[in-house]
Amino acid sequence: MINFPYQLASKCSAIGGGFTTLDGQNEQTGHCAYWTTPDGATRSITHFCWSTGVVTTGDDILVQLETIDAATGFPNGIVAAGRSGTQTVANADDYVYFETALTTPYTLASGSWLAVTLKMTNASKSLQIAKGSAYYLAVANFNWICDDIVGAATWVKGTYKTNIALKCSTGEYLIPMGSSIYERGNVTTNISTATTPQYLGNKIIAGNSARLSGIMLPALDLEYDITIKLVDASGTTIIGDDASTSMQIVVDSEYRAGISVYYLSPVNFPCPKTLVAGTSYYLIFSPDTASNTTIYQWQYESEALKNQDCRIPTGWTCSHCSSPSEVSFTVISNYIVGLLPIFDQIYFPDVGNVTEDDTVNGVTGTYHEATEAEVQSGVTFGALSALTGTYVGGGGGGLIRHPGMNGGLNG
Repeated sequence: MINFPYQLASKCSAIGGGFTTLDGQNEQTGHCAYWTTPDGATRSITHFCWSTGVVTTGDDILVQLETIDAATGFPNGIVAAGRSGTQTVANADDYVYFETALTTPYTLASGSWLAVTLKMTNASKSLQIAKGSAYYLAVANFNWICDDIVGAATWVKGTYKTNIALKCSTGEYLIPMGSSIYERGNVTTNISTATTPQYLGNKIIAGNSARLSGIMLPALDLEYDITIKLVDASGTTIIGDDASTSMQIVVDSEYRAGISVYYLSPVNFPCPKTLVAGTSYYLIFSPDTASNTTIYQWQYESEALKNQDCRIPTGWTCSHCSSPSEVSFTVISNYIVGLLPIFDQIYFPDVGNVTEDDTVNGVTGTYHEATEAEVQSGVTFGALSALTGTYVGGGGGGLIRHPGMNGGLNG
C-alpha cells in the first residue's frame, strides 16, 4: 500500500495542527527533531521556516538553532554564535508563514539531533506558534514539541509534532520525516446537502499508471452518512477495472466502533481502478445529510512546499478541489483535503522506453533518440525539425529477379 501524499495519512488518528501560546517575556517553544538531508551530504542552512496562529499582540521573536540534551530531550543551548535570527511579527500576522534568516549560515551534517526554539523577547505580548498534528494513540518520537512557559517547569514535552523546516543555500527545504511545515493545519469546512459547496476532495494526477484501491481520511468524525466517489472532470463516476463496478463508497454513520471523533479511516473501493498517467481525476467527499459534516484541510505557503511536506513525487498532483455540484471543480493547489488516495500498484516503464542517461526504479534505461547518423541522408527528423539525417546505405546487396532462372533470385 502506497499513499501519495503519505505524510498526512501517517498521522496516527490525528486531528489538525495545534498552537503554543507565548504571552510572557522569555517564554519559548522548542521544535526538536532528527534532521537528515536527501543525499546524506551536508547542507548550508540559511533560514528557519515556521508559522503563526492567532496574533493578539505582535512581538520580535528570537529564533535559534540549539543542541538537544541526550539526557532530557530538551533544547540545550545555541549551537554556535550567529545561528539565530529575529523575526518581527505584526499584530495582523495571523496564520502567516515566515522564513527567518540566520545571522550566520550553519553547516548541517545529515543525521543531527537539533532543536529550533522560538522565544518571545518582550512582555505584555501574546501570539501563537503553529505546531504539527497531535498524536492520540501514540506519543511522538524522533520529532517532538516542548514548551517553556511561565508558571510551569522549564521545558515540558507535549504530544504534538514539529511544524518547522530548515531552508538551505541551495533553495531546498529540510523537513523531518513525519513532521510538517504547513501554514495552517487546522482548517475545517462544514459541508452538507444544504451548503455550497457541498463536494470537497482532491484533484489527482498520477505521474505513472497506478492502481487506486482505496482511500484514507486521517481525521474523520463519522456522525452522518457520507459518500465518496472517484469522478472525471465532467462529474461522471469512474467505473473500476472490472468494467462494471462504480468507484463509489457509501458509508452509514453506524458503521463504526463507538463514538467517532476524528479517527483514522481507511477503506477499499469495491473494485480498484488503474489511473492513466497524466489524466485528471477527482476524489470527492459528500455528506448524505442536511446536517454539517466536518472535513479537514491543510494550507501551505506554496504548492512546492505542500508537495515536499506531503512527499508528493514530481509529476504527481494531489490538490484541494470543491464544487457546488459534481462538476466544475475549483482547485486550490496549495491546499490539500484530508481525503487521500491509496495505491496498491504503481507501474513503471520498461527500461527500453527510458533514456540511457536516466534510470527507472534504479535500472539504467536503454532507449536513445535517433542521431543524424541513424537517419537516412536527406530525410528530416520530423516536420518541425531542422535536422536531416546523414546515413547513406551501402551499395549492392539488393535482390533482383533473374529472367532466365524461372523466377530465381540473384544477388
